[in-house]
Amino acid sequence: MPDSNICTRCGKIRIVKKEWKETVNGSTVTYSETVCPDTECQKIVDGQISEKEKKFHALAEESNARRANIRKKINRTKSAK
Repeated sequence: MPDSNICTRCGKIRIVKKEWKETVNGSTVTYSETVCPDTECQKIVDGQISEKEKKFHALAEESNARRANIRKKINRTKSAK
């Protein structure tokens, strides 16, 4: 594992928490989950990641709703002709 995996918050070298392999389209892929050795720092980073994920999902839902509204308007226009 490269030593370039550094905590984005405190700068310490992250450690491997979990490693597993999966087969994807016939290829074996190795995944590694790394964490900061400072547990308090990791809790803060996890919270930041969680907030970003919530924001991303909210934006995706809003985008899907806008697309659905546009489709409805287009369908109404087509049926009115």
